[in-house]
Amino acid sequence: MTTTTGMGRSNARQMLTGPPLPEPAEQVDLRRMRPKGFSDESRLLPEHVWALMGCPCGKYT
Repeated sequence: MTTTTGMGRSNARQMLTGPPLPEPAEQVDLRRMRPKGFSDESRLLPEHVWALMGCPCGKYT
């Protein structure tokens, strides 16, 4: 089994004896969305300042 699937013995055992996996569509729909830390209006100011500075990025500064 491990050579066929590429899984280790313990992972294969967990997959065979553990709870059934959810369908991919159900898993995406049951995600919990985190609340936004800032409002959309408060995000515009740093973007405006970033554009005024010439759009610097950390790689080149």
